[in-house]
Amino acid sequence: MDKGFLTGRKQRVVVNGEESAWMEVLSGIPQGSVLGPFLFVVFVNDLPNCVHSTTFLFADDTKLTTRVPGGAQTLQDDLDSLQQWSSIWQLKFNAEKCKVMHIGKDANHFEYKMSHEGKLISLESVEIEKDLGVNMDSELKFRKHVHIQVEKANRLLGLLRRGFTALDSYSMCTLYKAIIRPHLEYGNNVDLAS
Repeated sequence: MDKGFLTGRKQRVVVNGEESAWMEVLSGIPQGSVLGPFLFVVFVNDLPNCVHSTTFLFADDTKLTTRVPGGAQTLQDDLDSLQQWSSIWQLKFNAEKCKVMHIGKDANHFEYKMSHEGKLISLESVEIEKDLGVNMDSELKFRKHVHIQVEKANRLLGLLRRGFTALDSYSMCTLYKAIIRPHLEYGNNVDLAS
C-alpha cells in the first residue's frame, strides 16, 4: 500500500462559511475512501484477542457473549480489557450506546459497568434492541420485530395509497416493491421463528 495514502493529509472545519486553519491529520483513516472500511477492519482485527468472551464484529459494531452466572465476572473483565484496548489505540467506545441483554428465562441480571467521560456508568439492560436492522428480544421470539415491520409497512402502504391515487397498477406495484416490500423481506427468516 502506498504510504502516501495515510500520510500528509490535512483537514479543516467550515461552519456557516467560516473556515478554520488547516491542520495535519495525525491518526485515523480517510472517511468515504474505498480503502476506509478495509483499513478499519485491519485496525480492529486484534480486538477479539484481548477478551475471553465470544466476540462478534461487524463493521464498527461489537458484541460480546458469554454464559452466565459463571461468565458474568469474565464479561465485566472483558469490558475492562476492551477499555484498555481502546485507550491504547485511541478509539473510544460510546458507553451510552452499549447495552446489555440477558437472554433466557433464568438469566442472572448482573450489572455491567464501563467508563464514560471519566465516570463509571452502569450499562443499560434492555429487553429488546435493534441489531443490524433486526429487533432482537431477550427471549429470541422475534414477535416484536415482526410487529414493528408490519406496522411500518402498513404506514407506508397507507401513504402510498393516499399519495399516488392516479397511478396505474403497474407503477403502484413497482413503488410497493421498491418502498414497502423491503421492510417485510429484510431479515424475514426470523419471522419463521416467531
